Amino acid sequence: MIQTSGAVWDGADLVVTDELEVREPGPGEVSLRVLASGICHSDLNVLDGQSPVPLPVVLGHEAAGVVDRVGEGVTSVGPGDAVVVGSTVPCGTCRFCAAGRGSECREAFAAGPPPFRGRGRPVRAFANTSSWAGTTTVRASQLVHAPGIPATSAALIGCAVSTGYGVVRNVARVRPGDAVVVFGVGGIGVNVLQTARLSGAARILAVDVNPAKAEVAANFGAHDFLIAQPSDTGDVLAELIRTQMGVPVDVAVECSGAPAAIDAAIACTAWGSTTALVGIPRAGTRASFAVDDLLRNRRIVGSLNGSVDLHRDFTAIVDHVHNGELEVAAQVSRVWPLRDIGEALAAVRAGSVVRAVLAHAT
Repeated sequence: MIQTSGAVWDGADLVVTDELEVREPGPGEVSLRVLASGICHSDLNVLDGQSPVPLPVVLGHEAAGVVDRVGEGVTSVGPGDAVVVGSTVPCGTCRFCAAGRGSECREAFAAGPPPFRGRGRPVRAFANTSSWAGTTTVRASQLVHAPGIPATSAALIGCAVSTGYGVVRNVARVRPGDAVVVFGVGGIGVNVLQTARLSGAARILAVDVNPAKAEVAANFGAHDFLIAQPSDTGDVLAELIRTQMGVPVDVAVECSGAPAAIDAAIACTAWGSTTALVGIPRAGTRASFAVDDLLRNRRIVGSLNGSVDLHRDFTAIVDHVHNGELEVAAQVSRVWPLRDIGEALAAVRAGSVVRAVLAHAT
């Protein structure tokens, strides 16, 4: 066993400890020294009880680090390699994988054996990653080379960047000249904005309840910004969007999970359009739409992690970053040491950051 630091959630307390143990890598696995981890709302959903998982658990699924040790049969990476981690692990054998649709694999989030022990009992991994630990054991197939990108920036590729990129490229399929509306200027939203710009969108409107996000939105490609009021209904917000855009909306991407924003994202679009839902609402949230509108060649589609193909899309993102076509460093609002994770989580809950990042001691 390897001793490491980590933040362990037991359902009542988030305990930072230096006495967490992680097992050695087995066949096809890698011991990864985590250098940085983003904090995602999916992590908060576990802490808030919205996404129940087996406990105790080490959260975190947005990671960059350095390969420390490799298990038997691993040849794709080696000790010292700088990598980013993907959470989904398609099985490679089901009918979805066989058809090249690995993002639909039912086993992509299947958990392996608990990689940690703490206080004499097993501690589980979250999303096959657990990047709130200084060292973790993952499958080699989850890793993509990311040399030359600082770990505090590269970590975001694991979720925020890849999800935003994937929903534009793989799900909404934004085309040159499209008019695009993006709801929620957070970690995923800014990446939807900059990927829509990269894809040639002619008009991009960002929508958020926080007026301070206007400058952030502009920096990542929005041509215009709309301040939504918490009291706005979906119909009211959709009408405001149509008025401000002045042109038919081809693509709407909802990143906040707010019920009114979901309704507005469906209602504001034009004939032949696509509404992509990415934000995770509370369990049981309902949306509504006029069926006759949907029959006019409009699509409503959900997306988990941007429906990414790990190695194809992560590798493309790394190339775009190196070419200056996608910006990652500017998304990092602040970096906290693991011991101050409580302060970092408070900043995320307050909505005062685009992305909060934890840095592990090296």
